[in-house]
Amino acid sequence: MIAVVSNYINFLSKIKSYIDDSPYKTNYIYESLEMSKQVFYRKIKTKSFAPEEVLTISKILFPREAILLELQKSSEDKKAGRVVEHSEAMSILRKKHL
Repeated sequence: MIAVVSNYINFLSKIKSYIDDSPYKTNYIYESLEMSKQVFYRKIKTKSFAPEEVLTISKILFPREAILLELQKSSEDKKAGRVVEHSEAMSILRKKHL
């Protein structure tokens, strides 16, 4: 558990360099987080991003890893039997969005 916390702190300390080295503009990242420029830069300076915000930033900066994680989760869901038939999924989506 200590290693997880240490990795999290390490990521927060390097987040500015990850953003600077990425192909994405900074405004895209703070707009994706739905926060103002001032709040975003304050959070970088104070290293005070919430875990959900760190996850969102990570998915933007490292899209391949995010896709691999989602594929791994879906594979685990299939193995555990947490699947829904296509027709049932479409019915749920229609009820939710229409």
